Amino acid sequence: MGTVYHQFVGTPVAFSNVNSLEKAIEEGVMVQPFVQDVKVTIDRSQLREKTNEFDYQTLTGNMIGVELTICLEDVIVVTSMRYIKELNYPLMYIKDIKDIDDQEPVLP
Repeated sequence: MGTVYHQFVGTPVAFSNVNSLEKAIEEGVMVQPFVQDVKVTIDRSQLREKTNEFDYQTLTGNMIGVELTICLEDVIVVTSMRYIKELNYPLMYIKDIKDIDDQEPVLP
């Protein structure tokens, strides 16, 4: 999660490249060890039109949503990153931990 945040915050983003940026982040994450699945969303409601020919917008932490599934040995870990308005913070957290064989939660 930290690599997604720290590698891509500051990347130029616009309506014209938001789909390809989401895909590029996903493909970059998928080559990392143990990653089973990833879904990246960029909050389009925060995108704006250029005010002039020199203007551009950059990706910020509050625009990024990620769900990442990692499989290591017999454990599946699902992590998430999303902006929490009440905290004014893009929180990264463990969403679920499961045993690979029976898909039952490892933690209560």
